Amino acid sequence: MSTTTTINVRPKMIGKTKAAELIEKHGHRFFSGVCATKEDPNRSFVCRKGVTKGLNPNAKRRAVNVSTIGMVRVYDMLKKDYITLNLQTLKSLKIAGGNYRILQSKAK
Repeated sequence: MSTTTTINVRPKMIGKTKAAELIEKHGHRFFSGVCATKEDPNRSFVCRKGVTKGLNPNAKRRAVNVSTIGMVRVYDMLKKDYITLNLQTLKSLKIAGGNYRILQSKAK
């Protein structure tokens, strides 16, 4: 007779700045999550930071550092293209074995 146990792990609640720190800290590892876009309020993604495939080695640097305005440039493994994640619309994040829910700021 075999018994199976299920462990229901509740996600940790973190803020947007902590989410950005986690993404930067675990740079080249895969991570997934859910964010809101214009087309889809619950868009899922599987991404990786630090991918250089298909980039022009002689490209000009961006005038604006996207990390300072709450955005993170990543490679989306599902779309096979680069995307910019808006941390303001991020809802959940799975990275480095952790499951996190992002605290949403209250509308004034």
